[in-house]
Amino acid sequence: MAFGVFIHRTDSAYNDVPSEQYQFPKKYLSRARQCEGDWIVYLEPSKVTNSKGYFALARVREIVSDQENQNMFFALIEKGSYLDFGDPVQFRNHDEIVERPSELRWAHLRSCTGGRSSHFSNRFCKNNRTRA
Repeated sequence: MAFGVFIHRTDSAYNDVPSEQYQFPKKYLSRARQCEGDWIVYLEPSKVTNSKGYFALARVREIVSDQENQNMFFALIEKGSYLDFGDPVQFRNHDEIVERPSELRWAHLRSCTGGRSSHFSNRFCKNNRTRA
């Protein structure tokens, strides 16, 4: 089981539609393949002014090659699996990391998908429990 974080920004040069597809270069293919059939979390990078931080999660249906560019691939998102957090979760708060990466990896889906809850997943999914 892989735990992926897809970095997305609205002004990206990539052909991303977070609820449908995530485009990435070939150098990340082996990592992305590990996410097939699994959930990922979307993160807007901190370099972006007023970054949303972690803003959504989705399940990767499959990884396919980009037919227009041999060096690019798409992670196709399972229809209906995209869940916007409503209230994004910042990665940092006053230069402190809000959650340790291990907590992100193990807890980000639990309350959204009916599993055990945790402080972190409660914060992530508080507006989406009924939609999972």
